[in-house]
Amino acid sequence: MSEPESLAQKIKYFFNNIWNLLTTLAVVTYLVGFGLRLDAKHEAVRAAGRVVLACNSMLWSIKLLDFVSVHPRMGPYITMAGKMIQNMLYIIVLLFVSMLAFGLARQSITYPDESWHWLLIRNIFYKPYFMLYGEVYAGEIDTCGDK
Repeated sequence: MSEPESLAQKIKYFFNNIWNLLTTLAVVTYLVGFGLRLDAKHEAVRAAGRVVLACNSMLWSIKLLDFVSVHPRMGPYITMAGKMIQNMLYIIVLLFVSMLAFGLARQSITYPDESWHWLLIRNIFYKPYFMLYGEVYAGEIDTCGDK
């Protein structure tokens, strides 16, 4: 493989590595969050900067995995966890499709006359997600209250 010569090739080569992309994203979001926190006049802007910096700390925590992956004992575990997550994505897609099918049918049957709003998307997945763990919502099954 030859060395990249033009600037565009060098940038493409640099961002071909996911860890370089993550580091760049972490640095940029830190600078944005820090800049937003410097605005002393508007409390809403400072709050947005705080949210950006909180999300930025997640990026740096993930970047920490790159540093720990060279450790002789921790490295293989991080590699195994990464491969398990890749293999688990197929199961998550199947679970997502099943929850979508069940939740959509459940929501449309339970609330047939509800008008559209963005909260409906949450409601499609909210209760079916907890039903995965055994919650049956028994109080909602028989709403008549007879004994």
